[in-house]
Amino acid sequence: MVMVRIKQTDEERKAKWNAYMREYYQKNKSDINKRFVAGGYLKRYFTKNKAVALTAKGGRCVVCGYAYDGNNAAAFDFHHKDGEQRDIVGGMSQRGRQQMLEELEKCVLVCANCHRLIHFGSVVLPSEGVV
Repeated sequence: MVMVRIKQTDEERKAKWNAYMREYYQKNKSDINKRFVAGGYLKRYFTKNKAVALTAKGGRCVVCGYAYDGNNAAAFDFHHKDGEQRDIVGGMSQRGRQQMLEELEKCVLVCANCHRLIHFGSVVLPSEGVV
């Protein structure tokens, strides 16, 4: 008896791999979460990227002058100067470094408080007029 092997298409191979990975994740969910989330890997990665972005934009809020000191990264946002040019809406620190830096060219660094006031309309960016 001769066995003939039927070759899988790329789509079939991809579907089989995806099914395997879903099953693997379901069986090992708690261990995966422990290693990556609770272990702090993701937080360290995103914090490091945000620190790079903050430093690239000068480390100070352009409205009030609040400064980045290495521990207060969560207090800063990146405000797009022109809303029409957005390629990345959120999660810039989760992107590749080059893509993140390209997107930062379209942004100004503001503290979270000033960012809320800009969108509320009670603060105007210095480049657009008087604060």
